[in-house]
Amino acid sequence: MSESVFYQLPKGVKKMLALAQALIKDTPILLIDDFTQGLSAEQFDSFMDILPTLCQSELSGKMRSILIATDNHHILEQANQICILDNGLTTFQGSAEDLRKRLQQNA
Repeated sequence: MSESVFYQLPKGVKKMLALAQALIKDTPILLIDDFTQGLSAEQFDSFMDILPTLCQSELSGKMRSILIATDNHHILEQANQICILDNGLTTFQGSAEDLRKRLQQNA
């Protein structure tokens, strides 16, 4: 695919292509930077459906870690661990339930 064609693709399609490349490379860690921006509602629902299955490689069967930078609460609810960074410092680490409790205490 030529560079000019790639730059004409919608943002959501570019992100899906990047995810597909990482899956094909069978990386042990997936880094996803706010993947949901630029996705249609249908694409977002599809991503949420497949997200739990991405933890295990289809090619090697090995488990992988997924790190997602997001502020989307639907994705945060799916996370095993949430880590909040502020200026490079960890200000919270725990589950979605732990985060809800902390936010209620601070309200």
